[in-house]
Amino acid sequence: MRLTPAKKRQFLLQNPKSKVITKTDLAKVRNTWSEMPHIVSKGAQTNFMKFAELIDEAWTANDSQFNERYFTESVALVILFKHLEALIPRQEWYEQGYRANIVTYSLALLHQLIRKQFKNMELDLQSIWQRQSVPESVTKALEQIAEQVFYRITDPNRPTINVTQWCKREGCWNSVQEINLILPAEFSSVLIGKTEVRAAEKEARKDQKVLSETEAQVKVLQYSADQWKKLTAFAMQKRMASPDENVALKYACQIPNKMPSGYQSQRLLALLDRALSEGFNL
Repeated sequence: MRLTPAKKRQFLLQNPKSKVITKTDLAKVRNTWSEMPHIVSKGAQTNFMKFAELIDEAWTANDSQFNERYFTESVALVILFKHLEALIPRQEWYEQGYRANIVTYSLALLHQLIRKQFKNMELDLQSIWQRQSVPESVTKALEQIAEQVFYRITDPNRPTINVTQWCKREGCWNSVQEINLILPAEFSSVLIGKTEVRAAEKEARKDQKVLSETEAQVKVLQYSADQWKKLTAFAMQKRMASPDENVALKYACQIPNKMPSGYQSQRLLALLDRALSEGFNL
């Protein structure tokens, strides 16, 4: 379906490009917050490859962590990123150039300072997401941090003459971590306890798991008992179903009198995908 010019304008007003988070944006803010500004400084492609590698490992370990909370926290990080991007050019100390490096290094250092100076606390990203803006105390801290970062990465005694190239090296990040800066005690007002964060993350993972299993059950119900019987015969012929999948098939073949559980529904859909790739037709 093609949008008319009027519909396209309406869509862009409701979903402006400035509000869209690209995969490179996500990689940039997440790797920054994971304290890898030297990787971010290597450019979008290299940074995204590193991000994809880390995500693949995390997804394999537990995919339920990539839920609504992960999304809202990512948006909060983008808000922080864009806020600092706009803030830097207004600073008296700023000279043209290196803004992208200053931003990623400053936010990475902010995260580390919070981690070291407020042991059991984290920045309340959910609050930033809800208000869609950055608290004044965070702004003031970032102004101080960014200035120190600027002078550190442009230090005349740096081992690499080209600042942009220097920022790509881990040695640059090691140097920035030596900056001695104390966050004020009142900064704790924008923090949240790690215990509370972990509890919220656990609940979000639980919600994501329930949602995923419910979605699987809905998809399983889109097929009739006869279709599942047909898959059962195909799976037996090919000897491709696991014991768990065979149990799930028994329930699916009795729909609507009996219903597969959420987990069983996930196994059924996985089996169906494998069968379709083997030439099965519903």
